[in-house]
Amino acid sequence: MEGMTGLSIVLDVETTPIKELQGIRPKEGRICALGGLPRATENGNAGVVLVVEHQDGTVVFAETTMKLFLTAAIALRARYGDPDGLDGAYREQINMQAGRIQDLDRSLSVVSAELARLKAKHGET
Repeated sequence: MEGMTGLSIVLDVETTPIKELQGIRPKEGRICALGGLPRATENGNAGVVLVVEHQDGTVVFAETTMKLFLTAAIALRARYGDPDGLDGAYREQINMQAGRIQDLDRSLSVVSAELARLKAKHGET
């Protein structure tokens, strides 16, 4: 998706309506997927993909930069604090999973490098 725009961050939509929704009746939906996009920007920076499924079955795909997404998360966390589920043991589980992902990523890099070496050795590209 070209030309990602800025992200409006509204900390309390009950007291400050989202200006982009004024005058329209938006479809209701639920966030059904959220994911990372490794090279979302022209500069190669990461982004976030958000998928919303509407009640009528239509799906909307939206993206923003990782920087804007995390800025919004930090602002909301500062306003509302950590949910109960993110404290203690749950946070430790997340950290352990992140460590496993990093280990797998390093292993994949080693395997990819070895594959490239073998291809070069045997004259394959």
